[in-house]
Amino acid sequence: MSNQKVDYQPPITERNRSQIIIGIDFGATFTAAAYAVASDGMRKVKVLSQWPKSFARPIKGFPKQPKIETVGYYNQYLNMVGWSESEDEVISYAGYPRPGIQKIEEFRYHIAPLKDANLESPPLPPGKTIEGVMVDFLSHVRQSILSQLPDASDLSLDASHISHRYFITIPASWDEDARSKLRSMAIEAGFRVRSETDFALVTGTEAALFQADFDDSSSFQVGDNILVADCGGHLVEMVTYEVKSKNPLRLAKCTGLSVEAAGASAISSCFHNIVREKIKKMKLVNRPPRVYAKCRDFFRSEVIPQFGNPDYPPPAFLDLKRAGDFWCDVGIELEFPEADIEEGCMWFTKEEMLSCFDPSVNQILGMIEEQFCAIKLQQKTLKSCLLVGGSLVNPYISSRVNSCLSLHEIKVIQSDTNLTCVKGTVLAGMRDVYD
Repeated sequence: MSNQKVDYQPPITERNRSQIIIGIDFGATFTAAAYAVASDGMRKVKVLSQWPKSFARPIKGFPKQPKIETVGYYNQYLNMVGWSESEDEVISYAGYPRPGIQKIEEFRYHIAPLKDANLESPPLPPGKTIEGVMVDFLSHVRQSILSQLPDASDLSLDASHISHRYFITIPASWDEDARSKLRSMAIEAGFRVRSETDFALVTGTEAALFQADFDDSSSFQVGDNILVADCGGHLVEMVTYEVKSKNPLRLAKCTGLSVEAAGASAISSCFHNIVREKIKKMKLVNRPPRVYAKCRDFFRSEVIPQFGNPDYPPPAFLDLKRAGDFWCDVGIELEFPEADIEEGCMWFTKEEMLSCFDPSVNQILGMIEEQFCAIKLQQKTLKSCLLVGGSLVNPYISSRVNSCLSLHEIKVIQSDTNLTCVKGTVLAGMRDVYD
């Protein structure tokens, strides 16, 4: 984080002196949290990193910490587990849930899916609902956050006067009904929500701008129109803001929201369908031994972070006919040429990989064009674009998006794509405290 001075620093009053501002970036695929003490000002935002070990297993290509996967693990007693110090409580050494443990993914997205989304609810434990899983997850996140905060004595605060205020990110596309649901679930999860000041909601696009302004206050000025492209794991959201003031930062939307389910999850879903079709061609009576799981992990840990790099994939080790192809070691000794399995590897062509990425990338580029045209119709100038979101870790997506922006002569502002929103959420909360 930048060490530059913050121009706007109102005096600290007795009312807010002992407030701890906690920001939670509650993503559909990953969650992170950070905090700051009001009396310290905006220069000391600290990201939390001591999450339970079973929720912080290292995944190649993804940060080991401070983010955790937005997933829930349930045991046979319908209790959400995995929030202890036992690294082996939930996940085996191979990275799979242990017998009797059920992993629930993608539950947050189901609270407010896009209207045209054709989603199947993830398999749930008996008697559990999506809302119930959300409450369980938020409850454990809250408890884990509190366990990571330093003691009042370490913060030079009076413990009897400390108050916590939570600011949590939501998609810009969420309507009031979805926001109300989240507040209700937060109360059930143990958050103290006496008013919106105790548990406030901040869109990810706004949080990103707060952090970008803090990182480099010269990146945009009053009157500038800034396109924010939030390329998350599920949703890609874009909206253009006009900067109304800088100290404090005030924003006003000047375009409608562009939103598509075009993140890494959609790309992965296309790949999973290809894998399923190959497995069908194996025509095995018994279920193939973890072929699908191995391919899924390979795509997430290797392809998503590296596809588009000139040095990936490395040269094929079988023959020149496979040059440029991708392979996943599925651990099968038998040959299944009809399923593209040779020498224990399932093979994928570059064309197959492009068929996974290009639909989402083309949607993202279309959204940029939509925002550009909306600004042009207002006879305004789009000066810059702030890029954030985990999907931009992929070189292919990042390269094509940057090329599109370059064609329109739009300056790219790129902060820490993984932690911009969680830091910015705290800064948004600090502004609220000082108002």
